[in-house]
Amino acid sequence: YPGSEWFNLVWNYLYKHFPYSNLDQFRGYYLLPIETNQVIPLPKSSDIVLYTTDNTQQISCMDQEIIDSFGISVYKILPCVLKHQQVNQYIQQANPQGILSAVYKKMESIDTQSLIGIVRHMNDNKKRHLRCLVSQFTASNLMKLSSKLKILPIFETLGTNKFVSISEVKCAAPSDTENYVILPASMPLINASASYTNELLRSSALNVQILSEPEVLKRILQSPELPNASRENLERFVIRCVPYVRNLDYTLIGLLSNIKFVATKKQGILRAPKDLLDPSDKIN
Repeated sequence: YPGSEWFNLVWNYLYKHFPYSNLDQFRGYYLLPIETNQVIPLPKSSDIVLYTTDNTQQISCMDQEIIDSFGISVYKILPCVLKHQQVNQYIQQANPQGILSAVYKKMESIDTQSLIGIVRHMNDNKKRHLRCLVSQFTASNLMKLSSKLKILPIFETLGTNKFVSISEVKCAAPSDTENYVILPASMPLINASASYTNELLRSSALNVQILSEPEVLKRILQSPELPNASRENLERFVIRCVPYVRNLDYTLIGLLSNIKFVATKKQGILRAPKDLLDPSDKIN
């Protein structure tokens, strides 16, 4: 370790003779002095080093867990480095914006399979926080990462809260769907009401179809698992359909008429509306 005075001279030289130039030619050179009398190299193009300037700067627990998962390093850098105008291409302050930049850079540079492996090893709370960070990326950065984001299991399914990717489940449900029905396992939908999900799904980079409530109801009506639902769930489901029956949604009415949900006096057997006699009908 040459000492802080030597590094002051080096960075003063770089500042004087390369004030507006990027420092790519110095990547890999041990030019970043840190507080513990050690020195680290100017990072490669695939990395950004995060730094703090004093002992009072705190990183949230969830941010720390995410940067640990991605192998992003945080150091206390000596101030002599920070005067160069282009140095923020290589190191970023460990504040929310710097953490976003470092996570984006890592996700951009890492190969797809390694990225999937990192995410799969995260617990549910980490996946939710990663989704929170991704939702704050700029539109252009989301577009650059779109192919990777579509195969990352960071979205929760409705009802089960299982984490899936957009490549696995291509449609999402409106915010209040799970309040009235448990979706059949054969038709998983991404929960658009989960934190930091709705706007991310609607971004042009992902462009996921968020179904309307009638569309969700019709899909459930066509599910082979619906007849096996509990009577309570069937009743809740039918009640939710009522406004659309009143609005004369004939496709929904036709599907609903084939579902056995009407209780009869005969040992509580459920019948489909199409099999019942309407007393107002005239009998010839």
